[in-house]
Amino acid sequence: MAEIALRQIRAIIAVCEEGSFTRAAARENATQSGISQHVAAAEQTLGVKLFERSTTGVKPTPAGQRYYKRCIEAVGQLDNAREEVRGFASRVSGDLRIGLIPTLTRAALAPALDQFTAKHPDVRVYIVEGYSAWLTDLVLNGQLDFAVVPTFEGRIGLKSRLEESMRYLPSSLKETRPEVYQLSVTGTDFLHATE
Repeated sequence: MAEIALRQIRAIIAVCEEGSFTRAAARENATQSGISQHVAAAEQTLGVKLFERSTTGVKPTPAGQRYYKRCIEAVGQLDNAREEVRGFASRVSGDLRIGLIPTLTRAALAPALDQFTAKHPDVRVYIVEGYSAWLTDLVLNGQLDFAVVPTFEGRIGLKSRLEESMRYLPSSLKETRPEVYQLSVTGTDFLHATE
């Protein structure tokens, strides 16, 4: 059995909703004869008449009405699928390795992690808890994307910022999406390796 093309389905929907081949053609940015051909091809493939044509307009037959309802559902699902897939283009994914001192792990991690994972379900977050010197070494040798530690003396190869709202773009996610993540931790330095 031959398949019905999406453009034929869209033509059927337009004719049902507009009640006219001419208005359906204008809506679909097509010619009236093109819309008629799409509908005729679909009717032939299905083996049933979808519309009753008269001088007052076009009305769907009972089969046409049922087919229209199913087509609306199918096109709606296709539109939803397209939007979901497009979401992957803007979705952040990858691994994020964060170092936190014990105080922050207990005080700030749970709510921040809940918010972050809800917003970015495709990011795997790894938390390493430790003291400042050890976390600083892990950032320096690339084992962590960043660490949040108390104020420290600068070290070669590290950048630090003391801000009320700290922003950082993890290098492991740069290719996926240039998005900035925010931590709100007051009175701490935010370390990441210089590139």
